[in-house]
Parts: sequence; structure tokens; C-alpha cells
Amino acid sequence: MTNGPRSQKNVRFEVVSEEPPIVRDRETQEFHLWLRGPAEAVALEALALQSLAMLTAMPRISEVSSAFPQGVLCEVPPRHARRLRESARTLDGFSAERLLRELVVIAMQVERAGYAFDPDLDDLWVVSGRLRFLRLRRVSRLARGRRFDVGPLLAVFAEAVLPEPMLHASTGALRFLLTYRRPAELAHATELFVSADDANQLLEGLSGAIPSPRGSTPLPVRSLKRFPSFAAADGVACFTDVGLVRRVNEDAVGALNGGSSTERWTALVVCDGVSSSPRASEASKTAVHCVLETIHTLEGAMPDKDLLPMALTAANDQVLTLPRRRPRDQGPATTVVVAIVRPGRVTVSWAGDSRAYLCGPNAMHRLTRDHNWATEVVAQGHLSDDEARQHPHAHAITRFLGGRHEDGQPAPFNPETRELQAGEGWLVLATDGVWGLAPSERTFEAWIREGFRDDPAALAKRLVHRALLAGGDDNASVAVVALDDLRVSPKG
Repeated sequence: MTNGPRSQKNVRFEVVSEEPPIVRDRETQEFHLWLRGPAEAVALEALALQSLAMLTAMPRISEVSSAFPQGVLCEVPPRHARRLRESARTLDGFSAERLLRELVVIAMQVERAGYAFDPDLDDLWVVSGRLRFLRLRRVSRLARGRRFDVGPLLAVFAEAVLPEPMLHASTGALRFLLTYRRPAELAHATELFVSADDANQLLEGLSGAIPSPRGSTPLPVRSLKRFPSFAAADGVACFTDVGLVRRVNEDAVGALNGGSSTERWTALVVCDGVSSSPRASEASKTAVHCVLETIHTLEGAMPDKDLLPMALTAANDQVLTLPRRRPRDQGPATTVVVAIVRPGRVTVSWAGDSRAYLCGPNAMHRLTRDHNWATEVVAQGHLSDDEARQHPHAHAITRFLGGRHEDGQPAPFNPETRELQAGEGWLVLATDGVWGLAPSERTFEAWIREGFRDDPAALAKRLVHRALLAGGDDNASVAVVALDDLRVSPKG
């Protein structure tokens, strides 16, 4: 290491490792990654990393100077981090899919910052189940109007995760990689160019039937003891995803169809387990089952505006019976939003901040009012909307299934209900892991609007996909029904 830090007049850094090259700051005793290479290339890489560090999982530059032209990066992978190719031995298909989603999101951010890079397998690390980069090797600026070809990046990922025994735990993500991985002899073929946006469009079909290039026998799909991630039938679609940060999906979704041959009804329910409560995923699943069972049993015996509050009350009672460690513990809890849709009419009932949106050809309406601290204090006139939104308790929910007082006794349960006329369009139910990832209410409405002509399955996937692109820091779940698909014309 004749050109290393020790040869510089500046002896602030001490080399402690050759591979990866690590130096220690003698002043702060912090460890840093040392970038070696031509000064111009290092400077460009530093510029790219600095522009991306606030957007995604990129190392932060601590020093690049003429006194130390090779540069220094500050975030060294912790002891429990492992290179992706080493982690592949312990990855299951579900984890591999999550890492693929993170990789494509990072690729989009790099492209939109105006850069491209030639990845190196050693640059990809897994830290606490999340993907991180060690650096951006051979980074370059994109010419105006050009796109970043992520094909080589996906090939690097495929090289890391496809060896045995990963093929036996294959998921849609791995089938995607098998389908679009470039053969060596076609590595530079222009027709195989895949931009970051292209990759995201392809990822929208992860839960569908992506063909396998290895013959007619499809690769096995993961089997998890949880609600199906995706379901669609008869103008209805439900989609739930664990997101890019959480380890457990605490959301649950469900739908139920009924009615006669000429007029049908559909019930949708979306629940978001309160993550600060124990066994939140069990609470959300219990609530979905109980709500749909109550509707199935009592539908037609009373008006929908009375049936839905009764269904939520029954679900609240069920959630309250879930085991607690101690009598005074809060116990499992979940938000809920449920709707019954009939031709020309929608009835919604909810508790918490999971929302319902009605989207018609010319207008969009939010049907629910968030039950959270900010909404309550604004309604009472104690704070302005801006003041309440900036308060640390702004998003603390005030109504939910499973609520208890501090002494452990059940709290009064008061769901809110709304009934209105509705024509052609969509009804969308979503957790805050979807609508909350949009920068504004108008943006979320635009997400729905851009998929207005989609089928229910495509719209459901599009909304969850948008939330993942926006960071995916929460579980993301939606349920969608086509309002104009409920009236069935008699045959003949």
C-alpha cells in the first residue's frame, strides 16, 4: 500500500484492513471505508454518494481532499453485516423478493439523480435484512435524456441469490430474475436494455404468474402461514405487502361477494394491526375474519348502516378476548375500515386511520375521517391544522379495535359510519402504509386516478407498488372494488 494514507503527510488515518480497505480516524477513533483509485473517479463517486445519501441506503462521505485524494467513506458495514453472496445461503424466497424490491428502488433513485454505475457483487451487503451499498464503483453521469440500464445490476443480484438451494425456495422475484437475466452472449444486446422504470413495471407482476424460462413446469411459490398477499375475483382485488422495512406484516385484508343473479353486493375490510401493541398481526386477522363472518350471517336482516357497526362491535369483542400477558396490559389492537357496496350505494364504517376513497370519472372523495390525535384536537378547536400536524402525537390513533383503559378494562367502542350514493368508478380501502406514503392527499388521489382504467388487480398492485417506491417503511394493504361491476344483466 505504497499509495495509502501512511504515505501521505496527513497521518490522521491508520490502515486497519486491506479487504475491504478500512482506515481508522486517529482523532475520532471511527472506522471508515477507504476509496482507492484515480482522483477524478473518486471525486465523481463521492459526488454521486453525497447526492444520494439523503435518499437511500448509501454511505456518507466524510472526507475527500487533495491531502488524501483517494477519499474516505464514513459508514463501514457493522459486524453483523454480510455480503449479499454470503447471505444468499441463509435467505428465503420472501427475503430475496424484499431485497430485489429495495435494489430496484435504489436503482430508480440513482437514475433520477442523473447517474449510472457498473455494480460489483462485493458492494452489495445485507444489514438486518436490508440491502446496503458499500460504494458505487465505476460511476458515471448519464447524458441528458438517457436511461440507466439496470440489467447488469439485476444480473449481479441473480448471481448472488440464484445458486442452490435458492431455486427450491423460488418466488416471483426469482422467477423475474430468471426470466430477465441476460445470457452472457447477449450481454450487450440493445433489445435487452432494462431501465429502472421498466424493472418497476415488471415488478408489478410479482404476485401474478410470471413465466419460468426453464420449461413448462412453474417454479414453486412460497407458502407462508399468513393471509394471501394477493387475491382477485369478480371485480374485487385485495393486496397486502410487508413493505421494505418491517419484518412482519401486521395488516390483513379480505372481501366477500353475495347477492342474486341480477344484483350483487360486495363487502371489503382492511385492518392495520397497531404495531405498538402485542400480537398486532393476530388482532388484524381476527378482526377481518369476524367482520366478514358477521356480514355473511346477518346480511339482509337489517340495513347496512346498522349491520356494519354491529360487525365492528363483534370484531372488537373478539380482539378483546385475545390473550394478554398481564390483566392490566393493553392487549392486541388494530384499526379497521369496512364497506358494503351495492349498485348505486356505498356504506362505510371505520375505527382508526385506515381510509376509504371513492373515485368516479370526474371526482374523488375521501369517505373516512382519521381517528387520530391531530384530527380530534383540530375538530375541538384547540389547535390549527398546521399546529396539530407538527405535534409529536399527531398520528396517534384515538379509536381502534381492542381498546382498553389503563386499568385493563375495555374502553367504549364507537365506530363511525357513513352511507352515500355512488355510480361508476372505484372504491379503494387502504392502510396508512399506502396513503401515508404519498407526499400529499392530492398525490394519493393522482395515484388512484392514473389507474382509473385498470382492472381491480392492476389498480391494487399499482397502489401498493407506489407505496414501495415511496420508501415502503410500513406494511401496505389495499382492497379495491369496481362499482359499475356489481349490476349483472340477466342472460338472454
